[in-house]
Amino acid sequence: MRLTDEQIKDILQTVHTICGEGSRVMLYGSRLDEHQKGGDVDLLIWLPSVAAQPDYALRARIKDALEDELYIPVDVLLVHKHTGHNGSGSNTRIPAFARHVMQRGRWLEPVPMGVKNLGQ
Repeated sequence: MRLTDEQIKDILQTVHTICGEGSRVMLYGSRLDEHQKGGDVDLLIWLPSVAAQPDYALRARIKDALEDELYIPVDVLLVHKHTGHNGSGSNTRIPAFARHVMQRGRWLEPVPMGVKNLGQ
């Protein structure tokens, strides 16, 4: 994984501050490959409940805060425990792309049972 311990700490602290302590962060994409160089930071953020603000606003807030902290471009994918994604309540399945990410990504911290296997 091509993130320093300090970068991981900053990511987790920022996400927990914005999304709450129950949120979990997974790294996916090129930063998992030790042989590549550069690239943005791709993060899946698992939320234990539907966010009070629309996803686009929450994603923008997280992205801006992380880019200000890390000085690296960041992409954010949100997944909600109860709805799969987007907080609409109409789709209780996790979208195919999020499942793909969750099967190949790496959690940045220990994850409670039930969260770990969401993508399978």
